[in-house]
Amino acid sequence: MESEALLISVENWMFRQAGTETWYPAEVPGHVHTDLLKNGLIPDPFIGTNELDVQWVENEDWEYLSHFQINRSHLQHDRIDLTFEGLDTYADIILNDSLILQTDNMYIPWSVDVKKYLRMGENVLQVYFHSPVLWGQKKLNTHPHLIPASNESKPVGQQTSVFTRKAQYHYGWDWGPRLVTSGIWRPVTLQAWSGARINDIYCHLDSLSKYSADYSIKLSVESVNEIDAELTIRMADKTTSHRAYLKQGYNNLIINRSIKNPILWWP
Repeated sequence: MESEALLISVENWMFRQAGTETWYPAEVPGHVHTDLLKNGLIPDPFIGTNELDVQWVENEDWEYLSHFQINRSHLQHDRIDLTFEGLDTYADIILNDSLILQTDNMYIPWSVDVKKYLRMGENVLQVYFHSPVLWGQKKLNTHPHLIPASNESKPVGQQTSVFTRKAQYHYGWDWGPRLVTSGIWRPVTLQAWSGARINDIYCHLDSLSKYSADYSIKLSVESVNEIDAELTIRMADKTTSHRAYLKQGYNNLIINRSIKNPILWWP
């Protein structure tokens, strides 16, 4: 099985306020307030009463844009997954003019197979962030009950933080300013791969004595097709193999192993 990762260069990112013409350089990972500050478009919100002068940011939509290259070797793989480790928060993801994903949770990664949308050479990736406050207000307006949020300085009826899977301190607290931001706050990657790949692995010690250490290896394996696979496990100077049937999609495997006469770190 083959796999290679392409990390989209953060130097290629630009941003702008939705509905405006001018693009500015952006830093990813990051968020709109720091990008605005670095480009001299807002004052430092942590100085004086500047916090009040940047409240307009939370009511606007923001766009991020990146150009990246795809070559023939990437397109020869079975899958090419675009993964956002963190998006804050309500975002439309557009790749080469096709809407491929919509997100609504800051705390989880988002991944989608984008091979059919890619083309050899230059590709254009856009992330359109909707105002979290205005989207939260829509949810609040349709909710049958008012839900107070004691951290917010807004009056009851305008407190929208409880409706959004987003860091609550963005909406203000007694120890910090209200800066309801948006942005690509974790890395963005493209990974081209074929056959199968291990998405997650966890090793658990089941029992331990001076004679034996019994442990289980739990794996999450994703496969493009149904295949008979062989997994090779190397531990210290010992190598073992494990045969497994993989169905198309996600597979959960458990492999049990033992180490005889283990050297204990705490006798």
